[in-house]
Amino acid sequence: MSELNVSVLIPTLNAEKYLRLTLEILTQVLNSSQVLIVDSASTDKTVDIARQYGIRVHSIQRSEFNHGKTRNLSLQLCDTDFVVFMTQDALPANPDFLTRLIEPFQKDPLVAATYAKQLPRKEAQLLEQLDRLIKYPNHSIIQSQETLSELGSRAYFLSNSCAAYRMSIFRELGAFPEKEIMGEDAIFAQKAISKGYKVFYASESEVYHSHDYTFTEQFKRYFDTGVYRSTALQLATTSESKGDVNQGSSYARSILSKLMEQKEYVLISKFILSLGFSFLGYLLGKQYRLIPNWLRKKLSMHSFYWKDESNVALNSR
Repeated sequence: MSELNVSVLIPTLNAEKYLRLTLEILTQVLNSSQVLIVDSASTDKTVDIARQYGIRVHSIQRSEFNHGKTRNLSLQLCDTDFVVFMTQDALPANPDFLTRLIEPFQKDPLVAATYAKQLPRKEAQLLEQLDRLIKYPNHSIIQSQETLSELGSRAYFLSNSCAAYRMSIFRELGAFPEKEIMGEDAIFAQKAISKGYKVFYASESEVYHSHDYTFTEQFKRYFDTGVYRSTALQLATTSESKGDVNQGSSYARSILSKLMEQKEYVLISKFILSLGFSFLGYLLGKQYRLIPNWLRKKLSMHSFYWKDESNVALNSR
């Protein structure tokens, strides 16, 4: 059925809400043997749905899940030139999203990874719609050493909500880190770019994926971002840091400008508050070493991470 030498790997936990729609599209363009579900002891119909489509399921305990480690584990169960990681709530916008995601590899041997454009869900609120519009523009982007000063940390952006990897380079660079709280994709991107490889944002490959986070969820998400940025993702030069600040300022101005155009004054206040919660969470995450472990669990979106003292010990050095 498929001419794409690719595997699609999806970690799941109680994923029945979206999984059937995703598998319906994937099995139009791939053999079922090319799709793997790594399930963390779901209690809903996730496993049953996967098996209805003939999809392989590998089960692990919830306590075993880690963003990098679980994805590395799944790679041991496939053997293809390219691997696509998706999250359970990323819904392909059309059947050719995989072809568009793989194309950059065929055009440039230095492309180590690609990632798809994320569209807001139909039910997404306006702020989330604008967020996706700005973070995922309509034009593709090549992220490389040549664009570091322009893009700042955006050069290291890579989202495993829907991302493809060239396995030869992936193995060469040592796969994903297995002790970080999150950001295994961005950490890989930084490593790849530092070695002269490229990351490609494939704007023509589209999936629906968005979250309407509350202020508390936004705080926790950025707390975890601060943690991994302090332990693994470091901007190496002043020019990169400047580009990082410029990107953040440009993002905020763009959102505020569009809200002003639409006279969404209540949402302007909400967006400013959201920025405040995000920034505070990020600052605290960067200083997580000064925070007792019981409090880290409460501040973190990935509270399970702090139950493993080896993680804390490793990242407190």
